[in-house]
Amino acid sequence: MDRRQLKLALVYQLGPAKAINYYYAQGQKISFRLECDPSTLMEELQLQGIWWVTDEDEEYPAALRELHQPPLLLFGQGDKQVLKKPMISVIGSRKGTEYGRQVAVQVSNQLAARGYVVVSGLAYGIDSFAHQGALRSGLTIAVLGNGLGRIYPAANRSLAEKIINRGCLLSEFWPGTEPKPWHFPMRNRIIAGLGQKLIVVEAAENSGTLITVDYALELGREVWAVPGPITSIYSKGTNNLIKQGAMPLCDLEDLDLPPVKENTADSELPTRILSLINRGFTDAVALARELNLNLDIVMAELTRMELRGQVIRFGNNFWA
Repeated sequence: MDRRQLKLALVYQLGPAKAINYYYAQGQKISFRLECDPSTLMEELQLQGIWWVTDEDEEYPAALRELHQPPLLLFGQGDKQVLKKPMISVIGSRKGTEYGRQVAVQVSNQLAARGYVVVSGLAYGIDSFAHQGALRSGLTIAVLGNGLGRIYPAANRSLAEKIINRGCLLSEFWPGTEPKPWHFPMRNRIIAGLGQKLIVVEAAENSGTLITVDYALELGREVWAVPGPITSIYSKGTNNLIKQGAMPLCDLEDLDLPPVKENTADSELPTRILSLINRGFTDAVALARELNLNLDIVMAELTRMELRGQVIRFGNNFWA
């Protein structure tokens, strides 16, 4: 049994928290009988369409190694390659307001359009809005407080399926594990660790969102908070964060984000789109057909081009 298999077996038998403590205390010296066969576990995961990476694998996010107790392994559904891309975490209250919804969607949409993967927790409210905004123009990662194969809240099942197609679901809990209250602080440390920066859109004064802020500060991550109405209880936490030293996010340019390097194939797409628009193909559907690409890919690129001032949207998905 190699170390990867050992970690898989420990997480299965002990759960992620105890597995971490045991592994770092004992290493590969097992003082009890393992009641599982790693080969069987790997086959079961493969049948469920679930991949997994350990903290020794190349695909494991390097940023998570900065955590005091990084996950021994992560389970995932979707595109594993997303883990190699630059990420920014966007979080907030489960009871977001219309103001919070608009901000979360707009900010996440613009971040994704610039090539950043938006990380959030698939919860009600701001988390859901952040994922939805990112899916409009790019990729997103949802970190779960339960095992894959279960979606919590169940109302976000459709959203989760979209994320699998345009990003990935991540969890350190064994697939099928039910959500428990103490799982969410564990999940929050992963959200804080993955993002280069943490953006808090809305939060009440004693919101659980602030747990993620604490983790981010411990890791030395930049914490940004969206200012809100002083009359809103859901902006009290974010306004307090700003008073305590968090940076106010009033415009995406405040973040001073470096451009994400595109691969050669992607970098040619704007030129091809502009050529077709100049030839009279102004409808996004027609552009996708001529380019022989999925409409979502073309719309994401058009949004990025719009942000760069290369094209202008008019009407319903028409461009010039």
